[in-house]
Amino acid sequence: MTDAIAGHGATIGVELDPAGAQGTFTTIAELQDISVPGMSRGETEVTAHDKVLDDWVLSTRALMTALESTVNFVYDGATHDHLTGLRKLLLDGTRFGVQVRGPNGAANTHEFIRSGEVQNFGPITYPVREGVVTAPFAIRLSGAMKIDGVTFGP
Repeated sequence: MTDAIAGHGATIGVELDPAGAQGTFTTIAELQDISVPGMSRGETEVTAHDKVLDDWVLSTRALMTALESTVNFVYDGATHDHLTGLRKLLLDGTRFGVQVRGPNGAANTHEFIRSGEVQNFGPITYPVREGVVTAPFAIRLSGAMKIDGVTFGP
């Protein structure tokens, strides 16, 4: 039996310049917990009227939730700001590559890659007493996906 591992060292990388060299990922700075998207297939209830128990059909399409996290916000940080970071990608409506690696992840090991767009960034929270400035964000993923080097879809 294997033991669970701590999440320290998990990263999200984004292509800050999607028009540049494809696959050049910059790790988002100051990440807090990462919610890796779940996958599900839609369902349709197809029980005939003369049946007592329900019958279901699942879609052939897998749907993914958004990739979500929160950053300790650095207003002029290259991966957060409105000039080069997540806020710029949101404002421009840019589709870019996204790479998520688990703890001790490496190329094709504990890694998934997919395209996405910044769905939301903020609200930015400025605590008045103790704590750090934070901002949640979500990236809506889309298209083909590569998990540990194996491509799925579209």
